[in-house]
Amino acid sequence: NTVVVTLSENQTQNPTVYLFKFTNQQTNVDYYFVAADTSVHKQRYNQFTVTETDTPTLLNGQVSLPEDGFYNYTIYQTSLASLAGITNINQVVSAATIPLEYGKVWVVPSASAVVTYTPQSDTSIVYQPE
Repeated sequence: NTVVVTLSENQTQNPTVYLFKFTNQQTNVDYYFVAADTSVHKQRYNQFTVTETDTPTLLNGQVSLPEDGFYNYTIYQTSLASLAGITNINQVVSAATIPLEYGKVWVVPSASAVVTYTPQSDTSIVYQPE
């Protein structure tokens, strides 16, 4: 999935590593990951590739979101200029400084999980004189 946002207007450190936090609205569980900005015009917009997978590499734009439904997201600036020497996501979480963007994400159920109902007649004869 390609995500396009405008983070530069609130950013105070350049370069920075962007930390994404998704919070499930029903369970309040937080999911963190880092994604690289692939925009060619970073002063105008920021573009990220985010992959939802069961076995994510959290420092490489991948995340596992086990529940379908809505998530609140926050994208943070960190005090890191790069991921050099970083081995796990907790190191990046502890380096988060200021939130740059807030929003909402909808994780759509897979096609096999969508329930389809077949309509049935709901007409009932209550009284029928002879």
